[in-house]
Amino acid sequence: MAVGTAGAWGLLIYAIVLGIGCNVPCPEHSQLCIYNPNKEQFYVDNVDTWVEQLGENPALIGALFINILAVALLNYFGQAITKYINAVTRMLNNALRATLVWLVGIIVTVAQPNDPIWKPWENTDWRNMLLQLTGFLFLILSLIIHRAMIKLPYKDRFLHDIVVPCECCKCSKTMRELEAK
Repeated sequence: MAVGTAGAWGLLIYAIVLGIGCNVPCPEHSQLCIYNPNKEQFYVDNVDTWVEQLGENPALIGALFINILAVALLNYFGQAITKYINAVTRMLNNALRATLVWLVGIIVTVAQPNDPIWKPWENTDWRNMLLQLTGFLFLILSLIIHRAMIKLPYKDRFLHDIVVPCECCKCSKTMRELEAK
């Protein structure tokens, strides 16, 4: 139910944004704009071109259905992880997935040939990569600390009075009481 509701809201919001994007003109030389031959102008988005490209290339239709299946499976397993384990584990999995996608993008960008047709997937400027790596490390480290996989020496000083649900008997206890067991 939650996945279906989230999907319906996403579809509604995207339809509104897409309708706006198809009517917002852009400057010709922007890489973010798409030419609409019917209106003879560049726009933020163009559904006509998308439908035309789908009709011309069956591989795009296959990739579209694989993407839909992947998102459906991702949502299903994400809900299962939240239900049977917890939401923090799901967040850790999402962070690791995003990091893995970023690393694959860097590998593809570095390994691609010097061909003008190829466009890089990632910005390989060292400052940008350092900022992204720092962000991913901060995200993953904060989730690991939250799950108490790494014990911090000052944790008791700040967290000992936080009340959390006890997994053994479904009651609520403080962190200090749970750690005493």
